[in-house]
Amino acid sequence: MRVILMISLLAATACSTISSSLQYTEGTEALERGDYQQAATLLEEAVRLDPGLSRNQNNLAAALFELDRLEDGWPHVRQAVLLDPSNQYAVQSCKRYIVAMLKKANLDFGASKSEVVRVLGEPDNQEEAGGCVWYQYGVSGICFKAERFEGLGDFRYQ
Repeated sequence: MRVILMISLLAATACSTISSSLQYTEGTEALERGDYQQAATLLEEAVRLDPGLSRNQNNLAAALFELDRLEDGWPHVRQAVLLDPSNQYAVQSCKRYIVAMLKKANLDFGASKSEVVRVLGEPDNQEEAGGCVWYQYGVSGICFKAERFEGLGDFRYQ
């Protein structure tokens, strides 16, 4: 009985992985041809089936970005980077999201820390270095000096 249960579980996992890959492939193709709504629908299903794949999360975020659904895509791009910090597409998407979200909120250098956090949410981490209090979002960091936004940089994951 235990063996049958284990085989059933493995089969269900394999089906979910295959379905996720199909949704990812079709969603990515829709993204590439500019059908962002279709891409978002397919990639949402890929993420539902396998949320642990950076590529699923990142491509969903890319589709949502193109639909100007920044608030919906932001958690996905952050997750994509956290799942795989070496995913350069996700790293670039994360930076692009930060810039776009701050711009959409009319925030620029000199904005208060509380205004930035209101837009981006709580950071993944924070540390002091180089005269800045760095708020980490994915692998991007925002430098605050005297509680004001001073710059944007990168973090290295250890």
